[in-house]
Amino acid sequence: MPIISSKLWKQLNNRMFKIILSVFLFLSGNCLCGQVSQPQKQISTLKFAGEYAYGSSAEKEEVGFASIYAESDSTILFYLDLNAGSPSLSMGAIYGRAKIKNATGLFATRIGSSEDSCQFSFKFKSNKLILQTLNGQYNCGFGHRVFVDGTFKRISKKNPAYFLNQETEKIYFKELKL
Repeated sequence: MPIISSKLWKQLNNRMFKIILSVFLFLSGNCLCGQVSQPQKQISTLKFAGEYAYGSSAEKEEVGFASIYAESDSTILFYLDLNAGSPSLSMGAIYGRAKIKNATGLFATRIGSSEDSCQFSFKFKSNKLILQTLNGQYNCGFGHRVFVDGTFKRISKKNPAYFLNQETEKIYFKELKL
């Protein structure tokens, strides 16, 4: 009299086959298979990525927020959200791309059909971002008395995937069409 019936033996063999196949597929999917993985190079602008801010309350003073996304070794994407403070509480927001070299960058664009343009520089120093209007070209489409000029303190070093615009919509940097 057999210890294990042939039907039970087939079931055990079938289960063992499935287990062995599962283990093989799992291991082969995680195998380097003779390939040496190369460490990913960090892009050099990553050291500037993060969020920066100045001011504490628009009811009391000017406030500003900057979100900096490291796009490549030589470019960043940015979003600025600014408020002139009380009594006007005028606002302004802009996003774009800036080329960075030696911790300094430049942004320039025309807003609408204006003769004037919007030009400002980025300077990264320690945990600060200094923005300054260039050549009197401050026509960035902002409200009354709103300018980019200011020193922003770094509040986060994480490379942000997105920003929230003034309508609180989530905008992903990688999806921007610039």
